[in-house]
Amino acid sequence: MNTYTHFLWAVVLSRWILFQKQKVDDEEEQDRSTSADNNSNSNINRNSNISNDANKQTRAAPEFDRKGALLGSVLPDLPLIATTLVCIVLDYFGEEQENDDGDGDGDSWTGRLFDVWYFSNPWVVAEHNIFHSPVSLSFLILMTYLWYNRKGKKQSNSNNHTMEQQQQQQHHESPQASDAVVVTELQQQQKQRKPCCCYSCCGPSSFSSGVGSSRFWCWVFVSAMFHALCDIPVHHDDGPLLFWPLNRSYRFVSPLSYWDPNYYGIPFSIGEHLLDLIIVVDSLIRFYRRRRRQTKQPWCFRRCPKNETEHDEMEVMMMVVGAATSTNNNSCPENNDDDDDDANDDRGSTKRQHI
Repeated sequence: MNTYTHFLWAVVLSRWILFQKQKVDDEEEQDRSTSADNNSNSNINRNSNISNDANKQTRAAPEFDRKGALLGSVLPDLPLIATTLVCIVLDYFGEEQENDDGDGDGDSWTGRLFDVWYFSNPWVVAEHNIFHSPVSLSFLILMTYLWYNRKGKKQSNSNNHTMEQQQQQQHHESPQASDAVVVTELQQQQKQRKPCCCYSCCGPSSFSSGVGSSRFWCWVFVSAMFHALCDIPVHHDDGPLLFWPLNRSYRFVSPLSYWDPNYYGIPFSIGEHLLDLIIVVDSLIRFYRRRRRQTKQPWCFRRCPKNETEHDEMEVMMMVVGAATSTNNNSCPENNDDDDDDANDDRGSTKRQHI
């Protein structure tokens, strides 16, 4: 199928997965709140559940990563697309290739690429099948899962150590010190933010862990596997090599082809593009409704990093003021009582004067 079709399908599937994940998280939050109300030792149980969840995370599959899934939906076709662009540039600015076979099929760089090199050149075969072969993708998925599992174990051990330290510090810290810790943590978060377009695309977010994480790359290769499995039955004799690099010649011969008119290519192409049109229209309607539910401020104002930093600074200032007022009220109860007594005495004296 076409590359943009794979991308649109990945958008729809990722939206459905995130919706199901949100439902599961809401149910777990409700169960957690009810169990916390029924149990008297809720803090102890909560800490034990967090440590157990961290240990389970090292053995479970990585959490869904939307950015990785979207990149993996187009990754298998990117090497051949780059090679095709180079051949198109050479055809436009360079001379045509001489035909060695005499059949008139390979007289240009692009024609030679798809008619000859696609099946015989080892470099072109390798770049096309490294992310199309189920064997190579299974190996890549296994490697990234082991990387994720190993990293998760180290993170769980560090989390348990930090939890023990926090529990020990809670017995010795005052309310004023805890408020100061909250304020300093907020300030550190503001300093760590990078309002850059590259960071917003490649960095961590609410539904992704960033390009440098094992979770991201695991879902890249899982999505690439889904791409390859969708491509195999819609290529007649030019599909991916199923067992590359173990076998460099076997291809699945399908009775269908998404582009060849001799193998139902025209009706398949019509149905594919109609489905793409439905997905695009649905996505535009969702985007328009989401924009209407948001504030009436312009998009550029809401996305401006300067406005975000000013809003965050106001939040930090409010936290500081709240912490200061709470500590003053808690630290001076006797002074408040004396002020109340003085006020009562003043009221009594004024009453006596009126009498």
